[in-house]
Amino acid sequence: YFQNNGIFQKLIMKVLYLIYIFLVLFTVTVKTRIKPEYDRDLFSNRRYPFMVDIQYTNGGVAHHLCGGVLLSEEHILVPAHCIARCTNDCFLPQFNKYLVFAGSGSVNMGGRVQRIVKNYYIHPNYRERSYLRRCEYYFDIAILQLEDKFKLSNRISKVLLPNDGDTDMFIRNHKRCTAIGWGAGKLKETYMNLVSVEECAK
Repeated sequence: YFQNNGIFQKLIMKVLYLIYIFLVLFTVTVKTRIKPEYDRDLFSNRRYPFMVDIQYTNGGVAHHLCGGVLLSEEHILVPAHCIARCTNDCFLPQFNKYLVFAGSGSVNMGGRVQRIVKNYYIHPNYRERSYLRRCEYYFDIAILQLEDKFKLSNRISKVLLPNDGDTDMFIRNHKRCTAIGWGAGKLKETYMNLVSVEECAK
């Protein structure tokens, strides 16, 4: 958990901005009211080299789960609902079966580098709620730690985080942003306008 691990004492303030964006991009409901202007395939990972592909192996076959963001050579930011199983407490079953792929924007292209997950940290306040065919997630944040570090390159690099003291860390309503995520085996991007939770609920 976050409060018991020293790495988060150093990271948590710097990733606030990134976490906000991440929640906007990856908290998915069945009925979405936000439609992108267009989307585009990203076969090369040079445009967004911090994006990774999270997969789970079952019976020797790997299945795509979600996207993630490279915080450091060995730490990946992911939405908690992508990996967690929650009853009274949240946990990650058989986390060594989770694989992280970096270095390519397509599962069918070369250049992909694989790492195995060795540990995980789920936000202590993470909760799931389902009603009326919709899912809601609260504090939907988790970090994966890898067995071996990624070697950084022009195709694999850490996401740029705000520096301490940056004043422009919070998103203005209707600000245009780029949404990045995985489609059917391909990394894709689109442009969207951010809205407040209050406006989205109208």
